[in-house]
Amino acid sequence: MTPAATCDPANRLPLTPGGPLSSQPREVPQSTERGETLRVDSERQLRAMCAEILRADHEYPIVGLTCRPGARDPALQVDLVRELIWPSVPIYMIEPQQARAAHTKLPNCLGAYNGAARVWWPGVDESSDPSWHPLVYDSTGVYGEDALRQLAVEFELLTP
Repeated sequence: MTPAATCDPANRLPLTPGGPLSSQPREVPQSTERGETLRVDSERQLRAMCAEILRADHEYPIVGLTCRPGARDPALQVDLVRELIWPSVPIYMIEPQQARAAHTKLPNCLGAYNGAARVWWPGVDESSDPSWHPLVYDSTGVYGEDALRQLAVEFELLTP
């Protein structure tokens, strides 16, 4: 399998509650301020999002919600995601063209596209293991309750 094929969400196992990712301890940010919700629909905004993800001093998770091809809204509803994650977490709504282009600006296998969501925990760099920054991919394309539950698992271990 080529490196590009191993990054394809269709080739990844789905996240399951109680799996190896959910057993990793997470440091909870102290802020209870509401995180921003930002749309990524230009090259400039994509560069800014990737710079934020790669900042060595950022101490909070970042959630990326991608849109299906031809859509401007993420496959997972932003308001439902906001209810499940810590209030201070920024959410980036990434349009299809920018989601596909992110692979040139992020380390190998750390992007998301075609409706998938990703949680980028602090510490993203060239040596990052993609499994530490979970991808929520629904092979059925539905992105309903199961996908929301998978995303929620990443934030259930500790409550801010």
